[in-house]
Amino acid sequence: MRHIDELKRQFKPEHIIGGLCIISSTLADDGKIMHLNDSHTLKFGELSGDLTPRIAAMQDMMQGSKIAWRASEFIQQDMWEKWAMLAPLAGMTCLMRGSIGQIARSPGGADMSVQLFEECLAVFRASGFEPREDYVKSVGDRSVDPKSTLMASMLRDIERGGKVESDHILGDFIARQMRKTLLFQF
Repeated sequence: MRHIDELKRQFKPEHIIGGLCIISSTLADDGKIMHLNDSHTLKFGELSGDLTPRIAAMQDMMQGSKIAWRASEFIQQDMWEKWAMLAPLAGMTCLMRGSIGQIARSPGGADMSVQLFEECLAVFRASGFEPREDYVKSVGDRSVDPKSTLMASMLRDIERGGKVESDHILGDFIARQMRKTLLFQF
């Protein structure tokens, strides 16, 4: 979300389109991108939620693509929900060096996963958005599934000695939490 904040400092909000993708991928040893499953989703939309002519043009452009895409009237909400799912996933799987299932099966692992997700939801709410009930249940259930093989791509990056997005995914959440905490201390 930091990039949206920066764009808002530079441009009027009506000049910004938000977007997100959901894809499970990693870099192979030869540098090629490996898609790890058949899931690939793209969402885009005006920050205002309006379905403008440029969003209609993007929809036209996406027709016939193999990507599951959707123009969103709630793109900021969607972006926050992805981030509040990704941050605890990356935090837990990187810290514990294991999949969600391995963590959930470890003593105290499921509790730690729930606590980190709840902390991210608190930052989400403090930023002016309310996570949807079905989202909270779905992500909450997935984050403690003892059978899950899910792990963040950041863990795969760490394991191969690659660059990571820790500052963007986790660092920005921590900075926002610190600002939230400071605001409530006075």
